[in-house]
Amino acid sequence: MCNEPSTTPGYDSGAQGQGQAVFEDPRVTHRYQNIPSDYVAIRTDKSFAPTPQATGGVPPPYDPTNTGDFIPEEHSTNLWLVNIPVGTEAKDILAQIRGYGRVWAFHLLKPTGKKGEENVAASISFFELSATKRFYSDAQTTGFFVGGRRIVVKMNRRKIKGHEYITGTRCVIVEGRPAECNETSLLEYFATKTNFQVDEVRWRRVTETRNKIEVRFVQFHQQAAVAMAAIQQEKPLGIDRAAFGPDPCAYTDVI
Repeated sequence: MCNEPSTTPGYDSGAQGQGQAVFEDPRVTHRYQNIPSDYVAIRTDKSFAPTPQATGGVPPPYDPTNTGDFIPEEHSTNLWLVNIPVGTEAKDILAQIRGYGRVWAFHLLKPTGKKGEENVAASISFFELSATKRFYSDAQTTGFFVGGRRIVVKMNRRKIKGHEYITGTRCVIVEGRPAECNETSLLEYFATKTNFQVDEVRWRRVTETRNKIEVRFVQFHQQAAVAMAAIQQEKPLGIDRAAFGPDPCAYTDVI
């Protein structure tokens, strides 16, 4: 297993009444790890696009040096997955990745080719280069399987550098009043900020007047990162706290 994620910042509108940044360590916060049975999955593998009004908000992060042209292949974290069964969803692939590392980016392409001979491919990039190397090595030796089929794992021609120094994950945990902190309201709010796809949404009522929602995006880059930045910068009404939770792909014991 790769090194566990470090503590990650979140926004707490109630901290000393000043809306200060707070920190959650998912390794020791039992509410976010080994999630109890009443933390119920309520939606999986859903795609969203910004509304036409989403012209402002938080711009996605842009790194002009991350074009890939200058990155040696041995330093790239980006992998190419092929031979994926038709009908496979993002959650089906991510669910098979455990104990490697935090997912920086993930893209599942639409099937190509004529009927009966469709090809499905995907790309995945981890934060840590070490996670990419271990996943790639294991895929070559013991194999990586989805839906009973062995997936071919190759180095992606589009190279992406590692982002070990960035804290955060693809999982955003939000707490607040039920009127604002609920699946529909949160996803509609995030849809005004960026395109995104959801791996899974989990809900748990903390008290009669407080909800906790965990949104597991399929990737951190331009999805979970933008969602967290929007909450931190805009401090939406009714949202009291937001923090990154553990990425299941980095652990073997996170539900």
